[in-house]
Amino acid sequence: MVRYFGPHPLKQAIREKPERYGWKVWCLATAEGELLACQPYAGLKTKIKNNGLGQGPDVVLSLSEQYGLKKGTKVACDNLFTSFDFLDHMGEHGWGVVGTVRQNRLVGVPMPTKKQAKKEMTRGTMKSVYDNNNCVTIWMDSKAVVLASNYTGPNPAGICERYSGKDKAYIKLSCPRMVIDYNKTMDGVDLFNQNTKNYSISTRLKKWYWSLWTWFLNV
Repeated sequence: MVRYFGPHPLKQAIREKPERYGWKVWCLATAEGELLACQPYAGLKTKIKNNGLGQGPDVVLSLSEQYGLKKGTKVACDNLFTSFDFLDHMGEHGWGVVGTVRQNRLVGVPMPTKKQAKKEMTRGTMKSVYDNNNCVTIWMDSKAVVLASNYTGPNPAGICERYSGKDKAYIKLSCPRMVIDYNKTMDGVDLFNQNTKNYSISTRLKKWYWSLWTWFLNV
């Protein structure tokens, strides 16, 4: 979100964001926080190619094509963007994807829900389902986490440390490989956003385009 408080028909209000009011810009960034491609949100006029996958998956696929990612590149995204059709389309381009998945996108998948997992699974356990080249894994941490990928799976599993309130100490848990891969690269856009805030240009002009112009200079 690019902060802007003035009136404009394309200004967004997203209360979950640190910057709640302003321009929404779709971004593709490296794991180190370097911007690769971006596209300002402009409603129906947004220059995002419609691949019939839904807004979220179309954004990642379109930005990947816009930048020209090389085959073999691995992409991490959150549950807004991840779907099974999206994994297939990215795989056709030679790009790997790992991301969290929303429960309503697991219809027909023989996977316990998060509520069922909380009752049936102990902390550190996992269950996986494979479909063609895709894998879906549910892993029980303090809460259930569901991820999907077209290039990685639960094995070889790693080890992570978590605090146990019951034992009053840190314990070691088995962690799926896809969770480890996801955690390595998931914060790229957040890191990019943080960097633009740390070195932002201060301005008091109220013209609607000035906030976007200074944001691009920051980038």
